[in-house]
Amino acid sequence: MTTTDLAKKLKIYTASSWRNARYESVVSRIKEEGFEVYDFRNPPDNKAAFHWTIIDSNWMTWDSSKFRESINHPIAQRGFNSDKAGMDWADVCVLITPSGKSSHLEAGYMVGRGKPLFILLDGGEPELTYSLATKLCISVGELIAELEAESP
Repeated sequence: MTTTDLAKKLKIYTASSWRNARYESVVSRIKEEGFEVYDFRNPPDNKAAFHWTIIDSNWMTWDSSKFRESINHPIAQRGFNSDKAGMDWADVCVLITPSGKSSHLEAGYMVGRGKPLFILLDGGEPELTYSLATKLCISVGELIAELEAESP
């Protein structure tokens, strides 16, 4: 692929969950097609990949007070700032389901900024507000085709 081809490709923010088993293969496929991708598991600075276990291995036992205190931890803020910069940089959002609360907020942020949202479905429970998406895709191939069609 030439530099000119790459220049025409969309910059993509991928939103999903650390628990999503297919995330890495989907991101790899998107990259193979020449798209630039913000990957929260492997952010550009190689040190901002964030998971709550970095702060406390017992994070699942936190009450609301501990969560509110910990969201301002410098490591959490560094992770948030990296993800927010990725969202602001990207042209579109790809929500790879199944996904959690943060990824849905990220997708909503992108829609609110007027950026296209593509959701890669996994079956699962229907969601009414997925009507905000530009396209609901049922396969990676369909997702790639839609991203190509959206590219300038």
